[in-house]
Amino acid sequence: MPPTRISRVPLRRKLLPVLIIFLSITLVSLLLTFIALGIQSAVRSYVAGEGLWSKAQRDAVFLLERYGLTGDPQYLQRFERALAIPLGDRIARTELQKPDYEPAVATRGFLAGGNHPDDIPGLIMLFRCCAELPYISKAIRLWTQGDEQVATMQEVARDLTRELASPSVSPARIQALLKRLENVNNAVQPLEAEFTATLGDVARLATRLLFLATSAIILLLIALGSHISWRILNSIRASEERYRGLLNGATTPWSWWTRARARYFM
Repeated sequence: MPPTRISRVPLRRKLLPVLIIFLSITLVSLLLTFIALGIQSAVRSYVAGEGLWSKAQRDAVFLLERYGLTGDPQYLQRFERALAIPLGDRIARTELQKPDYEPAVATRGFLAGGNHPDDIPGLIMLFRCCAELPYISKAIRLWTQGDEQVATMQEVARDLTRELASPSVSPARIQALLKRLENVNNAVQPLEAEFTATLGDVARLATRLLFLATSAIILLLIALGSHISWRILNSIRASEERYRGLLNGATTPWSWWTRARARYFM
């Protein structure tokens, strides 16, 4: 009968794989949580940017109307500052729609659109990875439709400036331009409302999906880790009981010699 060799590996070393498994689960769970928070932050940034975009459009209409009624150039200057926000967003969006986009150009556009610098990486990431998804593609389509209204406001501003600078200002011409501006405002309002509602849907959907996906993956990792740990612990327990039975059941001189050799190799 060959001698039985019993390992004297400390229990803490035998349990090290279990510790590694649960540390890995913890690290992966934290990583998933950070990813989910990053995506949620990017969605929130788009919602905040939509608020800036909508407010800027409304302000631009109001300021251009005041410019047409008063002829005060200060209103025109404020109109141009307000319009810089949707124009900056348009630069960023147009650049991000290119196959080989320049991050610096998109960043400058988002900055001109009044977005916070810390939000811009998330804005770029979400646009590039998810622009084809249904809700987000709808939001981008509505966002793009606003370009037509911005272009119309720029035309009205140029026409008003020429008319107000002419020697003989035509009140009828001014009223016609202001009526055109009113039509722009009527077209922008439902567009803004739908844009806001769509981004709200995106935010709610992203929150639900991220919660479900993160929870499912974490629970799966915990279940897998528990199963593997249970098998490891059972293996350790069975091994210890087998070796203990071999040593305690030894009664012959040969067994005593085997036990002595076992202790020697422990």
